[in-house]
Amino acid sequence: MKILQFEVPNIDTLLNIYDQIQVIRYNGVLSEPNIPIGEPSSSSDWGVVNETDPIILYSSSSYYDIYDDEVDGNDIIWYASRYINSTDPEDINSGWSNPILSSSQGMFYNPLYPSEMETTGSDEMVIDRIRTLVGDPIGLKRDNGEEYEVNIHPNGKVYELSEKGWPVSINMCGTQYNSTSNPKVNGYKYLKFNNDISNFTTVSGVNYNVDVWYYTFRHSDREILETYDRTPPPFGLTSTTATSEAYVLATAIDLVRSELFLDSTESGAKFVDDLTTYDPSPGLDTRQKLLDDLKDQLDKVVTSLKLKGISGVLID
Repeated sequence: MKILQFEVPNIDTLLNIYDQIQVIRYNGVLSEPNIPIGEPSSSSDWGVVNETDPIILYSSSSYYDIYDDEVDGNDIIWYASRYINSTDPEDINSGWSNPILSSSQGMFYNPLYPSEMETTGSDEMVIDRIRTLVGDPIGLKRDNGEEYEVNIHPNGKVYELSEKGWPVSINMCGTQYNSTSNPKVNGYKYLKFNNDISNFTTVSGVNYNVDVWYYTFRHSDREILETYDRTPPPFGLTSTTATSEAYVLATAIDLVRSELFLDSTESGAKFVDDLTTYDPSPGLDTRQKLLDDLKDQLDKVVTSLKLKGISGVLID
């Protein structure tokens, strides 16, 4: 799935002429990002996204989302858009934009809040490999303000995410926040603002309060990479003989072991009352099996590397 976010900074002026955004997807093959597309609506290569109605524009709302769940989130897709007047879209429109290439990185199209860290190609490969081994894929979640009274702390400057994660887009009361200095992300759980974010207002029947998109995970990219960098050579190997795969497996083991310990100590007890039963044993058993499997994989890698270079057999 692709999520496209549009910013309309001059919304009130724009509404004097247009009242909708129309979005289309290119289904053919483009080799250049700025090829003029002419009238794509008349071409079979272009089609509307999810066959949805155009995005309706509202006064005082500058940010709009559209979801394209007919494509894979990792696919490279081209999109075009235009402003239209719903009364006569073919005669009253802004003309189609040049094609915009969707990002092949991540799940969110054109993130507005900075990423936690910039990674190189080799670091991305290490992080992706470890995520696969420990079963920690990146997810995408939205907090849309349904429980903002609970999520916003009493001082009015701290917003608590529902899950551990890193923001992709933060919109509070119609204000978009695009800097890591405001808000600061603490512990992948709390967004600490420099200003009061609790003064919500209703405009034209629409309640503009909380709209936060964020990636979810058990381990952030930084946590994974820092653990990888701290991991010593597996037992039986040295910094010279250990390969990247050996370090990756050792890092995965460290991450799963720490999770298993934490889960066992914090929520490992079985709980039963008259109405409910809570038993974490299946989840803990699954983690233990994963840990054992990773250890087995690492043992095979270590054995293979220790035997590497042996070309004969000593007979005594």
